Formats: sequence, C-alpha cells, structure tokens
Amino acid sequence: MTKTSPTLGFLAFVGLCSCAYDFDSTPSASDSSTSDYSSSDSASETEEDTVPDLCPSDPAKTEPGMCGCGVDDDTCAGIVMSKATFTVSEEIVLSYSGLPGNPMDWIGLYSLGTPNEDAYFYQYANGNAKGTLRFPGLRPGDYEARLFFNDSYQLQYTTSFTVTQRDNELIVAIEADSYVDGLNLFSNFGTATLLGVDTAPVFLSSILRFSMPTLSDPIQSAQLRLVTIDESVNGPQVVLTSNAWSEDEITWNNRPAPSETIIANFAEVYYSSLHVDLPSSLLLPGTYSLYFLPDCDDGLDLMSRESAMPPYVVIVTGE
Repeated sequence: MTKTSPTLGFLAFVGLCSCAYDFDSTPSASDSSTSDYSSSDSASETEEDTVPDLCPSDPAKTEPGMCGCGVDDDTCAGIVMSKATFTVSEEIVLSYSGLPGNPMDWIGLYSLGTPNEDAYFYQYANGNAKGTLRFPGLRPGDYEARLFFNDSYQLQYTTSFTVTQRDNELIVAIEADSYVDGLNLFSNFGTATLLGVDTAPVFLSSILRFSMPTLSDPIQSAQLRLVTIDESVNGPQVVLTSNAWSEDEITWNNRPAPSETIIANFAEVYYSSLHVDLPSSLLLPGTYSLYFLPDCDDGLDLMSRESAMPPYVVIVTGE
C-alpha cells in the first residue's frame, strides 16, 4: 500500500455517526506452570541460572540490543518487536527509539521481499523519538517492520517477525463481494478490486458474503477484516442483508434491501484497516451478507477479494 496521507492511524473506531444516520453501534487464562528440578552439584545449578553476558565490556548491557554493545539503545534508530511470533488474532506491537523527531518519521509492515512503497500497514511517529505502535493483526506469514525518516522511502532499519495460526484460530475467506453504483443502475462491478462506500459525487454501497462453518468447539469471537486505502471522517454503517444476490449479477437495480439489523456503525476511519467484530448472532453456522452503507460524502475505498489484500474473517474457538 503506497502512503497517501500524513495523518495515519490504523484502526476504524466504532461509535456514533454524525451525518445521515444516528443509530447506535451494535457490537458484538493464562497458563501457569511449575517445574521442579534438583541438582547434586550446586555449582552446576548456578551455572544453569546465569544469563550469558554477550557484552562483557559494557557494564550497562548483557546483550547487543538494537544498537550493539557499548551503545545506548535510545541513541540509535531502531525497532524492537514485542515478540518474535504473533498469531492471527493478535495485534502487532512494536517499540521504536532513536528517531530524529521529524513529524513524518514512519514505520511500515511488509511481507518479506516487497518494495518499500508497498507497505501492508504503516503509521507515523508524529515527532516522537521513541514510543510504541500497535498494528492490526495479519495473515500467517513472514513479515518485516521497516523504519523510514521524514516521509521518505530510504530504509533506516528493519527487523523481521512471523505470524502463525494456532489450532483454535481459523481464517474464513469471503465468498463474494461487489459494490453498486447509483448512477450506473444496470452495471455490475463484481470483478472490481475496490469496494466503494460514498454518497457524493456518486452514491456507492458495497456488499460481501461469507459463511460461518460448523465446528466441534464453540466460537469465542469472530472478526471481519478489510484493508482500506483511504480514510473517512464518518465511516460506513454495516447492516445485515439477504443472501439473494450473486457477485457477477448484482446491480443497483436488483440489489437486496438492507435490513434493520445494524452490525457496526463506524465513526472516523483511518488508513489501513477496518475491523468489524461480529456479534453472537453471526457466530452460528450459516451464510451471511453484509452491506456497507455510506453515512457522508467523505467516501471510503476497501480492498475486495479480487485484490492483493482481500478481506477475510478470523475465528477463535475454545471452551
């Protein structure tokens, strides 16, 4: 995703909208263990418990960190991931330090090998020399976090991380999606790579369909994830609709009517991600269609299932 705005966030906040509609949103152990061991040799026990000193000449550090031995990690530009491996249901959390303080220093998340211009998600540091950033969850794969100064694409630092899928996590693909255009009443856009939501200059609304599977374990949570390529001061309303439509035939004139069941109502939506937490009524096995209806003329474009970053549903199961 090429950067297009200096005011980047990554989340779409659910709340009340201020334009066409005024509906409330309809939202939807840690393990402990002990181990006993004994040693007849107290010296060997002490040796096992000792953390090796990888920086013997640096009294302040026992491992190189971002900057290396002998250098304070706050004095060089770098990134530290909160963990080396995340799961698909987790946010990606990282810390950064040593930035020069430009308002448009930024960090992007990338699939391995992709150009610097094609960040999956990105955020600006907003003039902070150090801090913590939280990004939306990603599909399983190998990724990099890359640091750049002053809105440039000149790489300053990179670190890798992995996203895996646990046994109780399931990714469900979107079965169909499209948008309808109020000026092109008989046109079908089922193969489009973008899903439009807008009221001006053209009224656009989008629709997608997915199925919740029958599983042996109960579903704890499910989240629909879409990637956005712009932002809106007043995001879409998401409502349930009929499944009586097909991706290659739906038009403005034959679109199903939206129901009164509101799944989410988004206020401000920032670049990169739109996440919809599905309510309990949509966790049951079955097929569901959702409409994305515009609230204002500050439109939004979402990546479709025909794009390089298609929408999907993340399901987490458990007792």
